[in-house]
Amino acid sequence: MSETKLRKALYNLGIWRHRPALSVRLIIALFAIALPTQAQDILSERVRLVGRFHSEPSKITAEWPGSLIEIRFEGTQLDVTISDSGNNSIIVEVDGKPRLLDTQLGEHTYSIVNGENPSNHVVRIIKRTEAAFGKISLTRIWTDGSFMSPIRNRKKILVLGDSISTGYGVEGADTNCGFEAEFENQYLTYAAVAARNLDADIVTLAVSGAGLVRNYNGETQRTMTQLLNQLLPSSSVPAPLPLAEVVVVHLGTNDFADGARPNDFIAAYETLLKEVRATSPDAMIYATMGPMLRPEDQNAAVVAIESAVVIRHLEGDDNVAMIRFGWQPDPEDLGCDWHPSAKAHARMAIELEQRIRKDINWEN
Repeated sequence: MSETKLRKALYNLGIWRHRPALSVRLIIALFAIALPTQAQDILSERVRLVGRFHSEPSKITAEWPGSLIEIRFEGTQLDVTISDSGNNSIIVEVDGKPRLLDTQLGEHTYSIVNGENPSNHVVRIIKRTEAAFGKISLTRIWTDGSFMSPIRNRKKILVLGDSISTGYGVEGADTNCGFEAEFENQYLTYAAVAARNLDADIVTLAVSGAGLVRNYNGETQRTMTQLLNQLLPSSSVPAPLPLAEVVVVHLGTNDFADGARPNDFIAAYETLLKEVRATSPDAMIYATMGPMLRPEDQNAAVVAIESAVVIRHLEGDDNVAMIRFGWQPDPEDLGCDWHPSAKAHARMAIELEQRIRKDINWEN
């Protein structure tokens, strides 16, 4: 708008004639502060967030794997602007149909929906990769139609885990590949598949190589004991554990790897179970293990986890159960670095889903 037109509009509103000393540019600046931008309005009110995010008025940042942004709109087109700080990829679900989108480094706009006839759509943007591959930030969404109000899901699964829960190597053809973004996919993990089958949201707080008290490399700093209480893995901003109806704890693989036997594991695991119970008083909690590790290491981890579960039972918490995922001697079960493949995750998902259906009354 030109200064002449703006001056006339302000005069008609009774503003210009009462503020002749104010410059047009100053009034524009004041209006910019007072009135929210379209991006601010959309990002704060027109999306549903599932997971941990750092939210600003015009930017929503995700780092944890599986972080989900849901957008509902009526129209033919949807564009999103996403900033990628590293080497990420996302899963884009449009009306339940997923596809892969490799985001580019920096800020770029992507066409998500481009149809012919206006209709209602549900779009979900899911971070496929974990924090080690960088952050992604949503900075703008645009449609030629109108946005609809988010709808809350009453069912939520919280996963506290390591590389198995991030989907490390799940898309690898065999064991001869490593820690690379192209092979990782949280969307195909046991818990994510089970959650979709149960029509539940899932929040995944998991980091590859991390243990509860000891990481894979033997370090005792930046374990999941510390990271679980951070808003983002790279942030020092504290955050409580999310509220959930089902909580899956899949930790211990790195703690007991290569013959390690941490003395403080049982106490730390029991403390974690107490923290989960404090934030989710009615949740069903599953303490899980497998399918990785050598038999002697996995057996030691299972004994330790079962000991923590028994302690919780003795303290009156009966809604804690152990699940041990089995290993099949099939090469197709193996992904990168001996991690479970998509086939193995699918079998684990069936086991988890069946157990949840047995223990709690969730109707689809």
